[in-house]
Amino acid sequence: MSASEPRRLLWAAVTACLGVLLATAACTTLPGSDDLSDGERAYREGRYTDAELIWLEALAESEGGAGDDLRLAQSLRMLANLYVRQRRLDAARPLLERWLELRENAPIRDDAELAEVLDALAGIHLVQGDFEQAAAIYERSAAVRAGDDALDNVAIAESLERLAAAYDAQGLRSQAQPLYERAIQIRERASGSDDPGLAHSLHGLGFLYHRGGRYPEAEALYQRALEMLDTEKAETDGFLASVLTHLGSLYRVMGQYDEALIHLTRARGLRAEQLGPHDVETAATANEIAAVWANQRRLDEAEELHRWILGIRRQEFGEESIPVAATYNNLGLVAQYRRDYDQAEGLFQRALQIRRDRQGPVHRDVAALYNNLGVLYKLQGEINDAEAAHRNALEIQEAVLGPEHPELSMTLHNLADVHVFQGRLDDAALLLERAVSLKERAYGKDHRYVADSLVVLGALRTDQGEQQAAEDAFVRALGIWETSPPDDEVRRAETLANLALIESGRGNLGEAVPLYTQAIEIYERELGPRNPSVLRARNHLASVHAARRDYAAAIETYAHTVSAIEAHYGSADPALAQPLVGLATAHLAIGGYSVAVPLYERAIALFGDDADPRALAYALGGLADCQLETGRLEEASGSYQHAVALLADRDDVDPRELGALQGNLAAIHRVSGRYAEAESLYTSALALLEAAYGPNHEVVARLHHERARNWVLLGRADRASDAYAQAVAIRESTPGPDHPMLAQTLDDYGVLQLQESRVAQAEALLLRAVSIYERAGTPDPTALGRSLHHLGAAYIAQQRRPEAERALARSVGLLEAHLAKGDPSLEGARNTWNALNETRTPETYPASPAP
Repeated sequence: MSASEPRRLLWAAVTACLGVLLATAACTTLPGSDDLSDGERAYREGRYTDAELIWLEALAESEGGAGDDLRLAQSLRMLANLYVRQRRLDAARPLLERWLELRENAPIRDDAELAEVLDALAGIHLVQGDFEQAAAIYERSAAVRAGDDALDNVAIAESLERLAAAYDAQGLRSQAQPLYERAIQIRERASGSDDPGLAHSLHGLGFLYHRGGRYPEAEALYQRALEMLDTEKAETDGFLASVLTHLGSLYRVMGQYDEALIHLTRARGLRAEQLGPHDVETAATANEIAAVWANQRRLDEAEELHRWILGIRRQEFGEESIPVAATYNNLGLVAQYRRDYDQAEGLFQRALQIRRDRQGPVHRDVAALYNNLGVLYKLQGEINDAEAAHRNALEIQEAVLGPEHPELSMTLHNLADVHVFQGRLDDAALLLERAVSLKERAYGKDHRYVADSLVVLGALRTDQGEQQAAEDAFVRALGIWETSPPDDEVRRAETLANLALIESGRGNLGEAVPLYTQAIEIYERELGPRNPSVLRARNHLASVHAARRDYAAAIETYAHTVSAIEAHYGSADPALAQPLVGLATAHLAIGGYSVAVPLYERAIALFGDDADPRALAYALGGLADCQLETGRLEEASGSYQHAVALLADRDDVDPRELGALQGNLAAIHRVSGRYAEAESLYTSALALLEAAYGPNHEVVARLHHERARNWVLLGRADRASDAYAQAVAIRESTPGPDHPMLAQTLDDYGVLQLQESRVAQAEALLLRAVSIYERAGTPDPTALGRSLHHLGAAYIAQQRRPEAERALARSVGLLEAHLAKGDPSLEGARNTWNALNETRTPETYPASPAP
């Protein structure tokens, strides 16, 4: 909505006033007035050149003394009226000013005729942009009407409306609003809803509310005016087209595009019929239609119509005019939506230059251009420039519109978006909360514009760790979109994916699956199967399936992605690398090493030299895991070392990933007999994992346990005992005192104590391990058998033969039932049993059969 709109609204008032003067003059018979009547006749027949010549001659005769002052005044009015009709305002204004000069010197009281000429002259000043002078003249006209007892109330209402329009043109909405409201009250009291001028009053106040951001109130007034005009069948009235245009523009601002096009299309048809298809007013309505098409991403249609409008405006107003600047801005938005950022920037900058030159640096339309430039700069990655542009826009809007106007909401939203990118989350949150509040007040709590800001606020809250606040924002936005869909469906997909991420992070895996599924369907439809957002959502969905131990679903999800990319882009496309890694990892989880290895190897080859080191390291780690499980220790060591080298000394590395890789490499070194190298890696891995998880995490406990085994092999029983004790302390609290992992550590720790001849301590540890295994819901028979073997050895060391026999008998029985012949654990237990039998004294202990 441009600031020149009030001038267009007042044009009808200017011509109406002079039309009244013409009709008044025609009812008066004056000496020598035949030439005036001839001029009027020519005027009414549309012979304007003839009318002008006749009235100029009459004016010359009056100036020469051939007529009296009344004839001179009448000639001035007639000729001024003609010039106004022809939009020759510079010619009309001095004639009206001369008429007023004559009137000032005449002994006639102020009356309706004076007020009408004052209104006409004020209207000219308004159309020409001299708002203060227009308001001053309208104030005098209103005083004349208020002091004339012969005037009816409707005439006073008209004067108040014109003065209100002049105030509005100066941005003095607080002064204009009570005048419109008073005019409406006068008209309703005088004639009720039958007053044809009431629609004008309603429309004027509605337009004031519209520009002031009071959209629901503006809509109600526009609709009421429209109902009155439709009732009067005012199809031929240009005012009806104005109401339709402004109502359609309001619906565009509110995002109700279907309703906007209904009213704007009708208005364009009326204006084309009344004024011609190429008239500037017809083009103004077409401009609103093109803006709606651009918002609907009907970009070809929008661009074609805007370029047609540009031709009309250049011809009518000139290249350096405000209407031309408005069209450049609109074409810039179309180019931006097409991602033609260089063209968009050139158009925005051209529009900004014109507006700053014509409207000054502090104007709402200048602010709108800064806002558009800020969005463009962010899309181009020029974050500092984007912030500066949005700050300029916000400063101007707060100065011109005040802090509560809804136009600020988009600027606040955009500036917050920049701050999120900069990591300034607290600043962004404050701006977004203010934007949401403004949008709720202007558009309603369930408007999709509110949802647009809620989803950004939700993403921000996620980054701040405020998961509940983030979920509330996402759920509310999705609820709004159920009845008021977003302009871009990708936003819905992003919100679904973000909500799924929150649910999976909370362990609500079953709730995350349908959310990811819906997001993927939208992403693929809108962006295609290769888009990074699609791949990311599919990877997350597959990881949720894997976390649920639904490896079949995880494999199916990854395989679908691989097939889709291969079908569209071929088998050598680098985008295949990530889903191939996911597919391999799912097979690794179910022991499908022979399937996983070639998938990892293919992904590593596709990553290439420019790959993200972290992604490549993850793939190498998975490959190394497979090689380790299949006994290919040397190859596994090489893969782990490559992965560690990729991540070492990087600032952006995830310490959990690097720590896990170093821990696995340490395990290979330990198994390979490279104990010193293993110890160095265990030290580094523990430092990383303790920093990432905290000192009391299960991952840390596992590494302490493995490190203790390495200390045993290095002959450092004291260090091994300390490491086992740390692992036990952690595992007693997490995963808990009844977990088999604690039993495993207790068992190994007990064996070490037994080797160090601390038999009582060994017995206590081993008894706890056996008890945990026995209490398990689904006990591990081989783990229980090993612990019973070790407990039996502890009893032997204490010469407690009966307890030793019972423990060893159970141990051998369990291990023989579940392990293959020749298994080291089984053979160890049998050897201990046999050694015990060899020391038997027949007199004391009768022979026992082998278990």
